[in-house]
Amino acid sequence: GFKDIGVIFGDNKKPGTLLLLYLINILCFGLVLLFILSPMIIMESLGIVADQETKDTLDTIMLTLGGLLFLIVLMLFWFTTTLVALHNASLLQALRLSFKGAWRNILPLMLYILTLVVLGILGTIPVLLGWFVVIPLYFCSWYAAYRQIYLS
Repeated sequence: GFKDIGVIFGDNKKPGTLLLLYLINILCFGLVLLFILSPMIIMESLGIVADQETKDTLDTIMLTLGGLLFLIVLMLFWFTTTLVALHNASLLQALRLSFKGAWRNILPLMLYILTLVVLGILGTIPVLLGWFVVIPLYFCSWYAAYRQIYLS
């Protein structure tokens, strides 16, 4: 349980792998964001798309494709930190195991993400004070999911 937290944050034997993992994570999510926004911004600024209906259709396509890419990247990185820290997995092994665990549980994962979004919105309403409940709930539920998928 809580003894695992010290391994992740304190006495980890793979700090270089974790740092590389975080950098790759930021890069991948940045590329997904760039993939979604670049065509929209370029078409808007150059005036390539004349009518609003075509622009809305292209925006919808880009947001849908970007959402799918976001989900794939999310599945790749969902459990990687814990797999590296607690299971001494290599970077590629952790990415593979994270994706595999998320893929096998895709429907619960999507429901979980949707629930987190709703909780995030509800936590934002009272001047962000709800985040004092939402963030610990997020980490506890994430850890429970990790234990359910990889340790049972």
